[in-house]
Amino acid sequence: MQGANRMKCVSVSGKYLLYEMSGRPIFAAPADSRSLRSAGLHRFQPSTARRAVYRNLLGVCMILHLDQVFTRSVMSPLEVGDDNVFNWDTWLQYMQQYFGSPDLKAVVFWPTNTERGRLYVHLLDKNGDPVAFVKVSVSSESENNARLRKEADTLREMQTRGLKSFRTPKVLTLGRIRDYSYLVLEPLSVLAKPIPRRLQAYPAEAAKEYAGPIRTVSLDMAPTLSWWEPYLNSLDDRSRAFHDELIKYIRCSDISVCRAHGDLSSHNVVRDETGLWIYDWEESVPDAPASTDIIGFVIALNQSAVRRNPVQWTKRLKRRYFERVDFRSRGEFMAALAFRHTIGIDDAALIMRNWGQA
Repeated sequence: MQGANRMKCVSVSGKYLLYEMSGRPIFAAPADSRSLRSAGLHRFQPSTARRAVYRNLLGVCMILHLDQVFTRSVMSPLEVGDDNVFNWDTWLQYMQQYFGSPDLKAVVFWPTNTERGRLYVHLLDKNGDPVAFVKVSVSSESENNARLRKEADTLREMQTRGLKSFRTPKVLTLGRIRDYSYLVLEPLSVLAKPIPRRLQAYPAEAAKEYAGPIRTVSLDMAPTLSWWEPYLNSLDDRSRAFHDELIKYIRCSDISVCRAHGDLSSHNVVRDETGLWIYDWEESVPDAPASTDIIGFVIALNQSAVRRNPVQWTKRLKRRYFERVDFRSRGEFMAALAFRHTIGIDDAALIMRNWGQA
């Protein structure tokens, strides 16, 4: 985020302790309660191995009463911009009133990519038990706020389906404070654990259930897809070889579309004592390429390697999804990459831009 949308932390003595890693904010928790900070840390589901090591180190430091050595005191977990300040205290007071709990506290987590304009808040009671999970848009951009509205709509639709193979969190409320949206969901179980980071853990049964009916779309019908125009607008000269080949395959065999999660990866799927839960439906659409989630899951497992050597990984993926398959299968794979690029996941852009070299 730039200019008025830049996230900043307040570096004065205050109500929260801010935990950082390499100068980047990780999470903030109430300064006056070590037990709440410890409970908040247990809500932290790290998306990278490095963050997992950091979480475990902080846990040891909290036990030894050394965690304050690695923090700084702040008045509020964040400020947004110079003119449009997200009034944290006002929002937290509203949440306390909404849940009828004046003792409600908040621990705050930043995503790995702060450019997403998101903040993740776990609301806890005075005993440290979870009350709600909140996604806050800390960017006033209309598209960013619209994604939370879309997620709320998708989750409400899922709740009407009578799901059998997985569950989604219930929407408690969707609101705004000034120009910033927030989505309040039922909390994740304290016993929930992310699924293993391996292909065998892919939730195929769940993906088939939420996909619903599959339909085919010809090249002439592509402009009717919700993501096609944004895809075309996102192309640059480096992606031209990819796009030309994609068009060739769609012209020959059409593509299949259905409901997709959009960003299905191991850190968005957890398992607890009740079964499987799938979170983070911001990118879900009812007309995504049918292979979107399985392809995205595979790439997400190897995301760091793709970023380090996109040419090598483009070659690997081509060997895996292009050898001994028909035109339709090739088109399905490429359409899934196009969709992944459209929603802003950089690994897909790297593959597309190196398509002609692989």
